[in-house]
Amino acid sequence: MEHRTSLFERLFNDPDRPWLALACAVGFSLIPFAGAALADDPGMFLQVGSWRAGLLFAPTMIIYTVAAASSMEPGWQRVYTSLRSVVMISDEAYSDLIDSATAVPLRGELLAVAVGAAFALSRLANTLMNVPTWRELYLLLSTAILYGLLAWLIYFTVARTQATATVLRQPLLVDAAEISAFLVIGEQGLILALLFIGGMTLSLLLLLYSALDPSAFLQIDFWLIYIPLALTPVAIFFLAMLPTHRVLANAKANQLLEVRRELRRASLRLLEHLAHDQDTAAVTQQILALTVLEQRLQVARTWPYNTTMLRTLFVSVMAPAALLIIRKVLERL
Repeated sequence: MEHRTSLFERLFNDPDRPWLALACAVGFSLIPFAGAALADDPGMFLQVGSWRAGLLFAPTMIIYTVAAASSMEPGWQRVYTSLRSVVMISDEAYSDLIDSATAVPLRGELLAVAVGAAFALSRLANTLMNVPTWRELYLLLSTAILYGLLAWLIYFTVARTQATATVLRQPLLVDAAEISAFLVIGEQGLILALLFIGGMTLSLLLLLYSALDPSAFLQIDFWLIYIPLALTPVAIFFLAMLPTHRVLANAKANQLLEVRRELRRASLRLLEHLAHDQDTAAVTQQILALTVLEQRLQVARTWPYNTTMLRTLFVSVMAPAALLIIRKVLERL
């Protein structure tokens, strides 16, 4: 089956032109600099609040978002390569499965972009008064592009998570005590979360640098946007692993049940051997082996992450809040 390349892949992961999307983003961000160069007073142009708060913010975030989008797909390919060792179907069937599961409908991609752009326009359209200047139009367009890209990125991440869930619904050979093949899913979830956190931190740095009124951070509208954004990386981290958790939890429960069943049978054989004064060495060794296996299964993880991943996520989520605290401390000095 031929893989139907998504618009996302064609734009951000084109092997022939991997630089194209980023080059377009950088070129778009240079438009205000060209405007400053053509202005009567470039120094004054660069000092106005709209330059730092608007004309600098959205284009910079667009560049970051494009760079982040370009780095996502290789991680998902590592996930599918790692899962191949536990999926009990032929190589050809597995290849067809990946091609069909990772196909993203164009309608969904375009709708995600449209929803993100419409949200941005609905928030900024009422700020335009009379005939808009080119700077206002650029701010409007760049913000719409930014929100459209963010919505597209979230949509593509959800689509890839669903593709992983499809793979995990196939016949699997899972050892609940050995989950190394699944850890790459946790690593991918962490990478995605860190990409979103990096974007949040960069956006806050730009807002703190801009001429934005510090009281804006005390307004409810600001937090209605940033609180969901702060929770998004955590949601992405765990949602990316949720299908894997279900598979590992079921495997652990089933294998524990089987081991305990065999342990009860071995214990009954031991009692029977003792009652008939028979040799108990073999059955004793079996009981010891089953007990060790039971202990391994009891402590087996059902989420494909380790303490280091969780600690990294927690510290990273705190970074945007730390920036706001540092700003408030510096204001009081």
